[in-house]
Amino acid sequence: MKKAFLSLICIMFIGQLQKLSAQQQISQAFYGQNFWIPNLKFGGQLENYWSEIKASGVKYIRVGGKDYDGVNMWNNTDLSAIIDSIRKKGFEPIIQVPIDKAKNLSQNASFDSSIVVEINVNRAKNIIYWEIGNEPDGSYAGTSFNYNTVQGISGY
Repeated sequence: MKKAFLSLICIMFIGQLQKLSAQQQISQAFYGQNFWIPNLKFGGQLENYWSEIKASGVKYIRVGGKDYDGVNMWNNTDLSAIIDSIRKKGFEPIIQVPIDKAKNLSQNASFDSSIVVEINVNRAKNIIYWEIGNEPDGSYAGTSFNYNTVQGISGY
């Protein structure tokens, strides 16, 4: 009798968990794809897979990565063409603004604000979503601003 009672409780508990998990939907905003300069370096071919990316349910394409933290990437990339290409395919771009560890907080903020002005004002691309730096991990440590900490990112 005791085993039957425990089994019944387990079955009810599992049933409730299944019901709960079925009710929790993951937001479509959660899914995205990284653009990461596909045809400029490393032989990437993202442009050959747009239909598969679309079929996956992705809504956002992030333009960024570690190489975008260098000023040269921004100077050597036609971001307008990338943004237009992403939107033409039916996705919303997320644009990364860089962190340069050699610059101080004010210099980084000034440079990044100039990128936002260039893209949204001068080029009228109306980007809604911005990312500060690439994956705030240990690679941003070692500066007085500690860009890999909550406080460092918050201050930035």
